[in-house]
Amino acid sequence: MTHLASATHEVDHLRGRVLKAYQDKLHGRMQELLGSHVDHDRILQEAAMLAERSDIQEEIVRMKNHIQHFFRF
Repeated sequence: MTHLASATHEVDHLRGRVLKAYQDKLHGRMQELLGSHVDHDRILQEAAMLAERSDIQEEIVRMKNHIQHFFRF
């Protein structure tokens, strides 16, 4: 259970960097596809929507609650 708690903490710690890397990757890919006709605000909107859909924060919180529950017993 301690290993699971440690892994959950590590995933939570890396979450922000993963979202930033995803945004950067999306921006680069959009520039590659659209050239100089890139609407930076639109890219940010799309990245925000994709990040929202792929955000695992709720699952991390749920996992931490389960781990705490098992440590109590």
